[in-house]
Amino acid sequence: MIVYVFVFDKKLSLQFSDMRQFDRTLLHDFVHYGLPLIAGELVWSVNLMGNSMIFGHFFDASVATAVSVANTMDTLAYIAISGLSSAVGILTGKTVGAGKYDLMKEYARTTQVIFLFVGLLSGALVAGLSKPFIHLYSGVFGGGISTAAAREAALLIRVLSITTIGRGYQAPCLFGLVKCGGDISFVFKNDTFFVLCVVLPSALIAASLGAPAWVVFACLKSDQILKCFVAVVKINRFNWMKNLTRSNTTDAVHPA
Repeated sequence: MIVYVFVFDKKLSLQFSDMRQFDRTLLHDFVHYGLPLIAGELVWSVNLMGNSMIFGHFFDASVATAVSVANTMDTLAYIAISGLSSAVGILTGKTVGAGKYDLMKEYARTTQVIFLFVGLLSGALVAGLSKPFIHLYSGVFGGGISTAAAREAALLIRVLSITTIGRGYQAPCLFGLVKCGGDISFVFKNDTFFVLCVVLPSALIAASLGAPAWVVFACLKSDQILKCFVAVVKINRFNWMKNLTRSNTTDAVHPA
């Protein structure tokens, strides 16, 4: 990467002398817009830690194994959706940064329809691939998980087939549109509320009352559906479009 930017790239024309320059305005922007992103990742880490603690404390080894299998399936689905979210984010940042707000509104409406279908397709794929995916863990390569764990994994993946529909819509919309459109703090606040006030408390209460593993798992994934309602309202208000770019003559952040 270093060789490329210093030798081959002709657009930036980066020189070693450029590395000695310091821009307070840029530093301020980096801290101001970077901290919500870092805090959001910390909240997500707390969520993952809470997931592990709840299942580790209230359930036996077969359920823990099933959760591991289901989460692997969930991760595979998330990776695909995350890639699409990044693509939307690039388009959003470019359009909002150019000040084309009316065009961005059209893109936002189209994006919501596209990712509603992406969510439905993703949920169908998760449901359809459930059995062959679990079969990979059931002794096809020797050893394998127990019958009880395989049965629990099937129930958990059935939950995922529903929650993935919501994630397929809200994750690309909240990240690719709202966050990349300039309203960075909203996504952090939204995630924090759902993790600390909805997801973890509901799962902890359900587990304490002796609910089956799939119910607790559904509580932990419930935000993927609930965030859809937030996303619909937030996106269609179009108050998230904020031009974060600066120029030599303008250093203010301009909302749409």
